[in-house]
Amino acid sequence: MRMRKRRLHSTLLAVFVFLLWGFGDLLVGGKSRTRDDWVGRRSIIYQVVTDRFAAKDPGVTCDPDCAEGGFCGGSYKELRRKLDYIAELGVTALWISPHIQNTKCGYHGFWPRNYNKVSDEFGGKRQLKKLTEEAHQKGLWVMADIVLNHMGPEKNRKHLHPFNKPEHFHPSDCHVEFTKPDTFQSCQLWDLPDLNDDNTEVRKWLIKWVKDEAKEYDFDGFRADAIPYLRDVFLDEIGKQIGSKYYIMGETFVPEVKHVAKYQKRIPGVTNFPLAFALRSAFASRQPMSVVVDAWTATKTLIDDKHAAALFINNHDVPRFMHVRNDQVAYLNALVWLMCAVHIPVLYYGDEQGASGGEPRYHGSRVPMWKHEDPYNTEHVLYRATQLLAKFRRSGMFEGEQIQRFVTPNIYAFSRGSDVLVVTSSSGSGKKYSIQIPPKSLPDAMRPPGTRVCNWLFWGDCSTVNKKGLSVTAMVGKPKVYRVVRKAGKAQRWAAPKHKGGAGKLRPAATTLRSEDDGDGEEEEGEFQQFPSLIPAGCFSRGQSSDGLDGVAAGRAVEYLAAIDPADCQGMCSRRQHCQSFAFLPDVPLGDASHPSNCILLADPEPPHPSGSEGGGRVVVHGPRDCGALTDETPAEGELEGHA
Repeated sequence: MRMRKRRLHSTLLAVFVFLLWGFGDLLVGGKSRTRDDWVGRRSIIYQVVTDRFAAKDPGVTCDPDCAEGGFCGGSYKELRRKLDYIAELGVTALWISPHIQNTKCGYHGFWPRNYNKVSDEFGGKRQLKKLTEEAHQKGLWVMADIVLNHMGPEKNRKHLHPFNKPEHFHPSDCHVEFTKPDTFQSCQLWDLPDLNDDNTEVRKWLIKWVKDEAKEYDFDGFRADAIPYLRDVFLDEIGKQIGSKYYIMGETFVPEVKHVAKYQKRIPGVTNFPLAFALRSAFASRQPMSVVVDAWTATKTLIDDKHAAALFINNHDVPRFMHVRNDQVAYLNALVWLMCAVHIPVLYYGDEQGASGGEPRYHGSRVPMWKHEDPYNTEHVLYRATQLLAKFRRSGMFEGEQIQRFVTPNIYAFSRGSDVLVVTSSSGSGKKYSIQIPPKSLPDAMRPPGTRVCNWLFWGDCSTVNKKGLSVTAMVGKPKVYRVVRKAGKAQRWAAPKHKGGAGKLRPAATTLRSEDDGDGEEEEGEFQQFPSLIPAGCFSRGQSSDGLDGVAAGRAVEYLAAIDPADCQGMCSRRQHCQSFAFLPDVPLGDASHPSNCILLADPEPPHPSGSEGGGRVVVHGPRDCGALTDETPAEGELEGHA
């Protein structure tokens, strides 16, 4: 009998050990999301300032006693109601503001008052749990922002928790001087009490707190604030004890790539601020592309784990791109660079709506989302462009090595792998450019003469490589994402890689893309070569109008919109009962004040007939509400959306 009991106990113990080993992640509050998980998922992060993204009452007045508006009413509950808007954008992760209780006016979350209490202003513990649960249901991971360097401004530190004794802080008579790095780790930022990370007990408590928060709220990763101000020993402990289970994106707000590289030895997910500022300098401030060359050269040389590093165009601490330069085409070029690059892209709330910010009372870049015109518009041209780029990225299109290929003062081209070439320009809206990229500067698969490439961002923008290389012409400054669609002498068979998870799954399908070619190798954006496998022959037609959209409309217009390309314009038409046909002007710049719309929806069932004659006026592409049944080679629904 005793022998049987021992065997039973041994069996139960073995089962328990197996369960602990196999399901250990569940026992500690959910599956760990490591660096490999975030990189393998081809992550795209969407950052919100929780207080400024969605509110129950958009008309609420923010706190007038706070310099930056204080709390404006944003909450987890209202953020939950906008999760579909975020998921449909195509991102895979949601980065929220620090969730703990802050001192007065700490709407942003970076002024901790009580580490053991979730912000009541945001909705408290229960609403935070609901947010992470519903985000996961929609395929979104949640990244929590953690503040480990300091606490909030509080005259009486006894009101802070759990750190409220002198030994918990560095001396307050020493302030960080940004030109003196030796002050970073032992002095306080501005008037923020600097936590004493020389104190072992302080470090231990904070690391345990992060682990407990991950368990309690099922977070998938963390963004660590101000890591250059933490002791190296603390960073090592964070990397080993937290970074071994969760991806950590560290804020490395430093001037040179070499400093970023130093921190990556401890936390792989550093943020490449120097490269981000170089992109902003080139595309927003119109500095020569040499600034990007310098930053990328340093990145390529010094950053060991490029796939784990993060990159952004906008965030909560810098003026928005559109405030610096109000040009949607220039921003679109910067966005393409970001989304096609090897780093993990981070998008900032409102960028997909062309938000410009700039109001000092909201710290410029933190204007409440609901105060923008039509703030959650899923048909905004930048929202749809971001969707398209996200689908390409998640499908594996940008997996290959990133190599700088061709640079002029206002043009930067790089490749991803052997058959993708990204061409961006800082010229901006309405600026035409033409370049010849020599064969030696093309990726391997594009070099043979006769190779056919098409821009996957805009329908019909194709060219054929000749002995001189690839001729690239952009009529209105739009970016290019070229991919080989026909190798020299034969059609290219392209199979979409399997999707690795996340919102808006793609279904893989093999598709042959074909296009007619006149053999001269020089075709301009706007010639609109049709892809028979995607659009039935004759569905779209091309003409010219001497007086633009007004002449085409002839009193039959029902709506004016902004579209990416003709297929995008047709898509909006098909979603509206009142629309029977459309007209699209390809050479109208995005955001052109004199011509804010390039897509017109019409009430007549037949496509309009353009006025004017060949050789004069604007190019007009027109077509019906839909093109009917496509051929057997049509991609699965959702594939190549916006590229038809």
